[in-house]
Amino acid sequence: MATSGEGPDPTLDANAVVERVVDGDTLVADVGGVRERVRLLGIDTPESVAEERPDQCYGEESAAELTALLPAGTEITLVLDEEPRDQYDRLLAYVVRTDDQLFVNLHMVELGYAGTLIYRPNDHYADVLEEAEREAARAGTGLWSICGGPDVPLE
Repeated sequence: MATSGEGPDPTLDANAVVERVVDGDTLVADVGGVRERVRLLGIDTPESVAEERPDQCYGEESAAELTALLPAGTEITLVLDEEPRDQYDRLLAYVVRTDDQLFVNLHMVELGYAGTLIYRPNDHYADVLEEAEREAARAGTGLWSICGGPDVPLE
């Protein structure tokens, strides 16, 4: 698992509260009284709710893991990178569960619930996430053993 040197500064205070998880890499949070759709930076999980795309292998499992990690009411710290929003106006962030400083993005990759997806210039943790992906793939963890990798359609 991630050590404190591999993730965001563990002394940061909570700046958001989870309202609900959308899927394995997207959640809705209250950020200073504003409801924000938050896309986790550096990771990509299989689709499980996209209307325009078919569900993918391990999508439900990825969404269930993020829901278990971040139930409604969980305090989180959102850490932004260079570009704060994507083309869909979602807030782009690294997510830390405040009570135990779990670097959620990294956790999802380490346990095989997500692959990496780096959009530069938002690449501050690219090396850490990509190394975790290599390790998960090598060990056959999560989606790597069940699906063979990310982006595999359900049959």
